[in-house]
Order: sequence, then structure tokens, then C-alpha cells
Amino acid sequence: MQDTDMSISDKQDTNLPAALSVGGLDPSGGAGVLADVVTFRAMRVMAAAAVTSITIQNPSGVLGRKDLEPDIIRQQLLALFSEMDFKAVKIGMIGTRRAAEVVAEVFKGEGGIPLVLDPVLRSGTGQSLSNSDLVSVMIDSLVPMATLVTPNINEAEELCGIEVKGPDSMETAARMIVGMGARAALVTGGIDRPKRVVDVFYDGEVIEYFSELRLPVERVHGTGCMLSSVVAGGLAWGWSLERAVTEARKLVRKSMVEAVRVGDGDPVAYLGNPVPGAGLEMDAGEEMGEYREKLWAWTTNLMSEEK
Repeated sequence: MQDTDMSISDKQDTNLPAALSVGGLDPSGGAGVLADVVTFRAMRVMAAAAVTSITIQNPSGVLGRKDLEPDIIRQQLLALFSEMDFKAVKIGMIGTRRAAEVVAEVFKGEGGIPLVLDPVLRSGTGQSLSNSDLVSVMIDSLVPMATLVTPNINEAEELCGIEVKGPDSMETAARMIVGMGARAALVTGGIDRPKRVVDVFYDGEVIEYFSELRLPVERVHGTGCMLSSVVAGGLAWGWSLERAVTEARKLVRKSMVEAVRVGDGDPVAYLGNPVPGAGLEMDAGEEMGEYREKLWAWTTNLMSEEK
């Protein structure tokens, strides 16, 4: 598929693609479906969300969760698909085995939509966000439908049943995930603590290692969710998978530098954060359409910048 340019000259709302996020609700807005919706909107993608679990958390950690009944999840999905034409779907936190079965069942009836699976099993600070029997259903039912699976190294260990501790084992895990039926896998190493960050991409033919110096920033909440939702947003626009992955990695790094701290907790990744002094404030007398165009030009520029 040819990449589709997102042009500000073609900005009628009826022409915007739509993307769906399926996952948990993080009340702090730093992760989960709230963060995905913000990311989609920053990419000028119309956003919808189906909630699987309500978490009790703030930017520094998860204190608890309440998984929704599978039938409630089913009803949300069926209602959305009955009227909305989604160009991409991002699946994050599922929570339970039965919820995963319901999500897989609904999506089998909606075949052909690009699907990004972020297999959220634990929070970035280590708290469990899933039941112990979820992984087998994820492997059997969701991974084979995925255009891309984006586990961090801990999630790759749980999916693959191997120790993942460096680039070689990350490649092994990526190959195993594609062997489970996924079109491609991106195993991310950002939660490890070496001086360089290594991510490994495999699409069944090509292995690509992304290696960059670790940014001199503290832990940032929501980067994993942002990575997968930017990929999904790009796929909704018709980008190739390779372009979507490349742009997502650039934007996540940008968001880490410009992360927002609200109060005393960890800073939160935020795509399209208007930084004071960056010329993104609304000028006196400026029309809203002009302001939106300026914001979008800034976001587009980010996507075209070199690493």
C-alpha cells in the first residue's frame, strides 16, 4: 500500500481516518485508552475507545484494577463497529482470559483491519495488569491477527517463555512472535538500563536493529502506549508498517524530552506538547482554523525530522 500524505489542505473532518483503542482506563491520562485517544487526535485521526478495565493509578504506579465484565466489552465493540469504519485498531491491556476471547471473537468478524497489539501484562513499575491465564489466549487468538506486536522485554519473556536479556534474545523473541502468526514484531528494550536503547523489528523477512543512546531523562509514564498508538495512527493513514514504526520511535523519543509533569508524580509522555517559546501559543486575533493549521504543521514537522 502506498503511504498516504496527511495534508493540511485536505482537512475536512469527514475525510479523516478513524482508529479504535481497546484497553484499560488510566485515570491519570498518561497511559491506556485516554493516552491513545490524545495521540490519535494529535495525528489528526478520529479516535474511539473501548474500555476493558478500570485501573486505580497515578503517573507513579498502579494501586489496583477492576476488570469489566466480558459482555460489557463485547457490547462496546459491537456498538462501535456497527457505525464506525475503523482504519486501524490498537489493543492494549485486556486483563482477563475471557475478555481476550471476546475481543478476538469480535475482531474475527471485522477481518482485514490493521491491528497493533501492545501485550500489556504489567505496568512500567512492575504491577500486574493481567490474570495468569491470559497469555495462552493472547498467543492463540490475538497474536495471529496482529499486524504488529510491540512487547517490551518482560512481556516478550512471558509471551515466548524464554529469557530476554539483550539484542540476540530480543531477535529470538521477535522471530518467535512472528512464528506465532503475527505479521511483524517490535521488541522494545527501553525498560532495560544500559547506556544504549535497542529495539528489534522483524517482519518475517527483514531483521532491523534500532540502537540509540539512552536519553538523559528520568522514567516517563506512557511511552509504551504512545509507541503502539502512533503506529496504529500511521496505519490508519495508510502508512507502510516500516514507516509507522520509524515515525513512532522518533515521536516517542521527542515526547520523552518534552514530557509533562503534573504535581509530584512521574512525568507523562505527551505528543504535540506546546512548549513555551516554541511559537505554538494562539496569537491575538488568530482564527481557530489558522491556529489548528499551525499546530498541525508543527506536528507534521516532527514526523519529518531526522533522529
